[in-house]
Amino acid sequence: MFVPIVIDPCQFYDYRYLWVYLKFLYHAHENGWVLITTCEYKEWRDKRPISNVYDERFTSAHQYTVLSVEEEKEVPVYYINNAVFNDEYVKTGSRIGTQIDLLKNRNRVLENELFRLAKEIKKIHGEIEGFITWNAHYKSIDYLAQKMKVPVITMEFALRFPEYFPTCYFTRHRMYGDAISNVEVRKFRDLVNNGLIDVLTKKELLAIFLNNNRLDLLKNVYDPKYEMGIATVHPFVPSLFAESSYTDIELIQDVRNHYSEDDILLRNHPGDEPYQAKYTLKNNDDSEFSSDFILKCKRIAAHGSNILLEALLLGRTVYSHDISAFQLFLKDNLSDKKLSEIDDISLNYLLLVYLAPFDIAFDKKYIDWRIHENSPDKIYMYHIKHYLSERGISEEVLSVDKKDRLETILNYRRQSE
Repeated sequence: MFVPIVIDPCQFYDYRYLWVYLKFLYHAHENGWVLITTCEYKEWRDKRPISNVYDERFTSAHQYTVLSVEEEKEVPVYYINNAVFNDEYVKTGSRIGTQIDLLKNRNRVLENELFRLAKEIKKIHGEIEGFITWNAHYKSIDYLAQKMKVPVITMEFALRFPEYFPTCYFTRHRMYGDAISNVEVRKFRDLVNNGLIDVLTKKELLAIFLNNNRLDLLKNVYDPKYEMGIATVHPFVPSLFAESSYTDIELIQDVRNHYSEDDILLRNHPGDEPYQAKYTLKNNDDSEFSSDFILKCKRIAAHGSNILLEALLLGRTVYSHDISAFQLFLKDNLSDKKLSEIDDISLNYLLLVYLAPFDIAFDKKYIDWRIHENSPDKIYMYHIKHYLSERGISEEVLSVDKKDRLETILNYRRQSE
C-alpha cells in the first residue's frame, strides 16, 4: 500500500492544491490506499471554493473523478494538525518561509506527527510500501521513509496537455538541480552505442507525443523572429525557492545584458493570474500554445520551467541558471550564443526513461514495477510500447527502416484521428 501525502503550509489562496487532494483521493479509492493530508481538506465540501477543479474538462485532463460523498467516506484519511506548522511560522515569519524551511530542513514536530500517523496506519491497514507527494519533496517525509526503508515518489507535470501526451516526473529525489544522474545517462548512452537500444529522432518523438491538433508543427517551416524567448515560472513555487534564490527578475536582467529589447520575447506562466507581471519588456507573447512561443525564438531561457523540456524537444538552444531538472542538458552561460540542440540519445533518455506516462503513473502495478526496475533499456521499452499503444501505433514501427519510420508513425496517427 502506498500513502499519498498532501501538505501545503503555504496557502496563498484557499485550497491551492485542492485538485491534488481530489486526485490523490480518487487514486486512493481506486487502489485501496489511505491518505495523509492537512486539516483544511476536511471542510472542502462545505466551503467548496470557486474553482474549475470539479469541471469535467479539468478532471478529464488531470485524470481523476471527483468522488461522491459515499465514495469519499470509503477512503481512510489521516489529518496532520495545522498546529504542527505554528512554530515554523513564528520562526520564519511567513507562509512561504515555512514551506521553504520544511523543504530544506527536517522538522521534529512534523516528524513526530508523521511517525504517529504511520504507526496508526500500519496497525489498522497493513504495511506501507512507500509515500507519494506532488511537486514538493519534504525533508521530514524523506526521513520518515528512510527510517521505514520505503521510497518517497515525487511527481509533477512535465510535457502536458493540451499539446502533448502528458508525462510526469517520477523521482525518488528532489526534482530540481542535480535530479538527473550523469551516470545513468551514460549507462543509457552506452546501451545505445552498443546497439542494444535504437533511439528515435526528435521528429519521431514529436510525431508520438504531439496531440492530433498539433501535428502540423512537423510540416510547417519556422523562421524565428526573436533571438531569445523568456518563459517565467509561477510566482509561488516554494520547491524552486528552496533550491535557488535566483528569480525571474534576475533572469530578465541577465538576458537584457546580452540581447536588445527588440530581440527578446516574454511569455508569462499561464497559472500566474492575476499577477501577469510584464517586467517592462517590450514584447509579450500571447500565443495560445507554448510551442508557438518557442518556435518564434532561436533560444529559450527559463528558471526551472517545463517549457525548457518542450524547447529541447523542439530543437531550440536552451538556457537555465541553476535548478532545472534538465540542467545536465542546458546551457547556463548567456554569453554563449552559439546555437545548439540536445542530442537524440539524451532526449530519448529524458522522455522515455526518466519521465513517466502520466496516465499510468498512479497505477499500483506500474508503481510497483517502476520502483523495482533499474534497467534503463527495460524502462525505455516499456514506455515506448505504452505510448505507441495509446497512439494506436503498431510496435512493428520500431523495426521499420529508419528512412521510412517517421512517415510510418504519421500514417498511423492519421488513421487514428
